[in-house]
Amino acid sequence: MNVLRRRLSLQAKGLLLTLALFAYLTGSVVYLASERAKGYAALTELAQSAGLEKTLALVDQAIHGARQRVLDALADDRSTSPDELAVSTLFSESGQELLRSLEEVDPAYILMSRGIARRYQALREAPSRGNWQDLGRALARAGEEVEIRRRELIERRSVQTAENRRQYDDATTASVLLALHALRREAQAL
Repeated sequence: MNVLRRRLSLQAKGLLLTLALFAYLTGSVVYLASERAKGYAALTELAQSAGLEKTLALVDQAIHGARQRVLDALADDRSTSPDELAVSTLFSESGQELLRSLEEVDPAYILMSRGIARRYQALREAPSRGNWQDLGRALARAGEEVEIRRRELIERRSVQTAENRRQYDDATTASVLLALHALRREAQAL
């Protein structure tokens, strides 16, 4: 390297340092762009998880509300009351719509939705105490399943958040180290 330093003119050394700096800047831009793309993908995934979590919370609320109405109807022994059928329709419409929106994410929601729909249809056709109980059990199973999936989603989201934090820290550390390395080399070259 000493021979190269002696033979090159000051203008040639300046050109080499400029090219080295340009190569470093190009590499930095490419690296940061790739890290930014990873970060954007991770944020998009977190946003989708948040939307899914919100939908699951709404489904859970609808299921528990419908189940409570079923339990109230059974406790009051008004199992043939048309008013209770009308109230239960609230879950049948909005709750079923929410469950259908979840079917795109996980096909297991199809079975849950169909089970509730079958029990509800049986209740509409024959509003007997046994059909009310069947609907109550179907809603209880669905509520448990939704709660399990919601907990899994919360756990997955916290893991994603920790991974994003680690990735951000790694990218920041690597960028700073690369900058320090490039500055040190340039200082040595002068």
